[in-house]
Amino acid sequence: MRPTSPELDDLFLELGRGVSGVSRDVEGDQLMAPAYATPFDDLEPFTVLRPEEIGRRLGVTARSVRRAIARGELKASRACGLLLVLAADAAEWWTAKAVVRVEPERSESRPPPRPAPQAVSSPLRSSRLARGSADRLPLPPRGGGA
Repeated sequence: MRPTSPELDDLFLELGRGVSGVSRDVEGDQLMAPAYATPFDDLEPFTVLRPEEIGRRLGVTARSVRRAIARGELKASRACGLLLVLAADAAEWWTAKAVVRVEPERSESRPPPRPAPQAVSSPLRSSRLARGSADRLPLPPRGGGA
């Protein structure tokens, strides 16, 4: 139950009624971040999990979870030698790593393909080709014979 007073009512109205329980937030709103379903939605936010439990829920090894903790990507606490993570922090880490498909921009007119680079003819190369095979030295026989 929220406290009532004229000052607080004005504050709640200024905040857009999001704090008062009567929110104008719309899920399809462009300014709202999409709500992703996480593997941790069935837990209370303050449920304490071990890396093994997080790994089972995500289908990865506990070592991968511990590496994320070591990199600072996943918040954790150490108690009596055990790494402990809140379910809310695990869900936040999971949604931060979500891959969102981006549609490529389609333009009506495509730029023309670039032409393939032309071979530069050098005078040395053209003179070799003009001489033909009569001016070439014979190759030694195969097999290394004398």
